[in-house]
This record gives sequence, structure tokens and C-alpha cells, in this order.
Amino acid sequence: MSYILTRPWFWALAVLVIIIGAYFGREFYVGGSMPRDAKLRQDYATATKSLEMARGGSNQAMYDQAILAYASVLGRWKPEEAPRKRAAVMLTLADALLEAGRVKSDTNSFNQAYGYYLEAQKVLTRASSPAEWARAQYGAGVAVEELAARMNPQFYTNAALLYKAGLESFLYPERNVAPEKPAEAK
Repeated sequence: MSYILTRPWFWALAVLVIIIGAYFGREFYVGGSMPRDAKLRQDYATATKSLEMARGGSNQAMYDQAILAYASVLGRWKPEEAPRKRAAVMLTLADALLEAGRVKSDTNSFNQAYGYYLEAQKVLTRASSPAEWARAQYGAGVAVEELAARMNPQFYTNAALLYKAGLESFLYPERNVAPEKPAEAK
């Protein structure tokens, strides 16, 4: 064992492993969906657990608990802290509202879900986050489709447009780039 400890390649490898571990550990935490505040992390975990339980049994009370917990997290989480993580939580909240709306047959839940999908798209743009943007487009389409079924059949056209935009994001990834700014005319 002492032979290995005297070799420079061992120490170089150890430093490399530490640097890679620190980088990926940081990326996992920064890129994850958990807020830094301990109380917010606990509330987020509670919301996630409630949503899992609700999905398991289509329990309306558990959906309500999950929705309230996610809304509480969003209400106390500053948008400037981690906008992408906050937008990801908005997508999850919108998904929970859609599912709860189906269980309760509540149009207000679909309206709220649609609003959260649109709010998340302000941060998760087609150019910067095409997969999340497409997920938000699809979710918004589902919300509008549910509203069309319950309120106004003319909404089906809007739902189809949302589905189409989300699908195009996957079929034509070259269109996901941010548009170039036009050159100023002299």
C-alpha cells in the first residue's frame, strides 16, 4: 500500500477524482430541483411525497396537499435565486394541477395549470431548454384540451397549436436556436 502512496500518478489521479466529484456534486445540487433553504427542501420533499401518494391512488386530498406544498415553496422561493429550478417546480406544480383537475373535474385547476406552464416558459425558453419548453407546451396543450372538453370546443384549435409547437421542438431541433438580432441599418 505504501508503494502506491509514493507514486505521483496516484496523487494526480486522487486530485482528479476529487475535482470531478466536486464539480459533478456541485452540478447535481445546483442543477437539481431542490432549493438551498432547509425548510424549503423539506416542503419540497413533502410536496413530492404527497404527489406520489396521490398518483398512486388518485386521492383528491393528497393532490390538494401536494399543490398547496408546491405553491408554498414557490411563494417563499425568490425568483432571482435559481430561476431554472423554480421554473422546473412550476412545471411539476402545473402537472399536479392537471392531474387534480382530472380527478375533481375542476376547470379552475386547468386554468391555473395553464398559467404555470406559461410562467415557466418565460425562463425555460425554446432556445435555452428545448425539452422543458416542449414539456411546458405539451402541458399547456393538455390544459387547454381539458378546458375545451368542459367549456368551449373552439379551444381545441389552441390545444392543437400548442401540441404542434412542442412537437416541432423535438422534430426540428435546429429551429430551437435563439433568433439572431437583425443588423442595424445605416
